[in-house]
Amino acid sequence: DSENNTDGSSSDSGSFSDPLSRALPTKQSYQNIRALPRKEGESIIFTHRILHWGSAGNPRASNLHPRVAISFVYSDVDYEAPYLTNFSMDNDKLPPFSLRLLLVCSQLLIYYQRFDNLTTQHLRACYDYCKQHADELNDAYRKKVFVEFVKAMKERRDGVEDDGDDDQAALLQDKEGATNDNNGDDSDDEEAMLEAMLENSDQFDDDF
Repeated sequence: DSENNTDGSSSDSGSFSDPLSRALPTKQSYQNIRALPRKEGESIIFTHRILHWGSAGNPRASNLHPRVAISFVYSDVDYEAPYLTNFSMDNDKLPPFSLRLLLVCSQLLIYYQRFDNLTTQHLRACYDYCKQHADELNDAYRKKVFVEFVKAMKERRDGVEDDGDDDQAALLQDKEGATNDNNGDDSDDEEAMLEAMLENSDQFDDDF
């Protein structure tokens, strides 16, 4: 049963559309956000299940070098299933290049909105590689990757349809300048998007 909190929000998790809305259901909730400023070379260790993000550097800071951050992610298999199903770090060896490339392609699709220079051609290439090696990925993670691919393709497609801008339309064209020859590529992109939707039809309303 859902219950109403003192601020008027509901405690029923089903009433929230995404994790951020659940964590910050009211304007007052945003007052609980805390900044954790770090000096150059310092780090923060936390569970990735904490909602977190990086902010822009202070423009008035004495050090005006670009903000560069690097993250390392570790997880015990008892806490969260690994992304790769057929590889174990027990032997202290790195995954082979094919699996490292698979993780790169997967993460590029999941975080596609962070990369302005990713073209439709790049997205499709990543998806094709992930599909080719789908049996190497954890089932839930694989679905997440394919869902984000479809979202990315729909954004590119809808962006072209909405404003008709030539620059936006160029996103669906070969970067080498091909025009008419790309009709087949566009059809392939649509086919790939529909294929991914069919394979993961029960996932597209979920927010990962």
